[in-house]
Amino acid sequence: MQKLRAENAEVIVLAGYRKILKAPVIDLPARMCINLYSGKVPNCRGSSPMNWSLTNGETSFSLSVLRVDPRIDAGEGQTTA
Repeated sequence: MQKLRAENAEVIVLAGYRKILKAPVIDLPARMCINLYSGKVPNCRGSSPMNWSLTNGETSFSLSVLRVDPRIDAGEGQTTA
């Protein structure tokens, strides 16, 4: 936390992380903490959504950009196909 605080970040961008972040980290940047998620929210939540797309025979998948929220998979999101 000390190292993160020292950065004085405006935004934290996450991609491919496996830890559930707690509010102190999420609230650290001045503007927001966002996550690039490899699935369409809310349809494709949870671990490894791209793997499930392949397993289910889907021909495409989506990426979502979410504002991170302390509640798991609950942040505001914008999805693109």
